[in-house]
Amino acid sequence: MNHCGCPDGRLFLLHSLVVIHFRQLCSLFSMYHSLSFLSSTFIS
Repeated sequence: MNHCGCPDGRLFLLHSLVVIHFRQLCSLFSMYHSLSFLSSTFIS
């Protein structure tokens, strides 16, 4: 927080980057989970 009480621009940018990376990780994890599920069903 700077003196005017507004959140810092860099902090906001860092937060948005973290949120974007978190969403990408979640989508990658779900994709990997579905792929492993498909491969396990095909193998068995």
